[in-house]
Amino acid sequence: MLRRTEHFHFGGNMLSGNIPPKLFHSGMVIEHLICNNNNFTGSIPSTINLVPSLEALRLDGNNLTGPVPPTLNSLTSMKELYLSNNLLTGPLPNLTGMNDLSYVDLSNNLFDASDVPPWFSSLPSLTTLLLENSHVQGQIPAGLFSFSPLQTAGLKHNLFNSTLVIDAGYSPQLQLVDLQDNYISDFHNDGNY
Repeated sequence: MLRRTEHFHFGGNMLSGNIPPKLFHSGMVIEHLICNNNNFTGSIPSTINLVPSLEALRLDGNNLTGPVPPTLNSLTSMKELYLSNNLLTGPLPNLTGMNDLSYVDLSNNLFDASDVPPWFSSLPSLTTLLLENSHVQGQIPAGLFSFSPLQTAGLKHNLFNSTLVIDAGYSPQLQLVDLQDNYISDFHNDGNY
């Protein structure tokens, strides 16, 4: 039952089938669950929230389906979340309260069209936000670019619209803002950069 295993790295293999819900339990001390680039199918087990020590979750590059468990945001120690390149559906996951998250990649799934989530501009440790081809719509909050740690915002192939506002208070760490193939009609800045 992997009770004392801290790192579980099985990325880049040919593992297939469902991820068994009984794999996760409250007695685990696992910090890294790395199972990217395999052939897993089925849904992400809701029992994953029983592992509060989890800091890195990589399930990207599989064939996972269904919604992301709504209790995912109870994993407040998580620093890295990679769920890209699956067949996940339903709403974008609610990441509110996951204040240690520095890297989020939810790109290239089949999420429902949704408005910009409130957590977009409220995760204080976020350095990388990748939500390419994720059916997110509405105006990008100007506050997203004001977080001092934010370095990368990969938001192309979405439904963002209205005016993009990046003011003088943008993060000095900001290196890349990719908004290709959206519906942004105007750009506002104060001329200081």
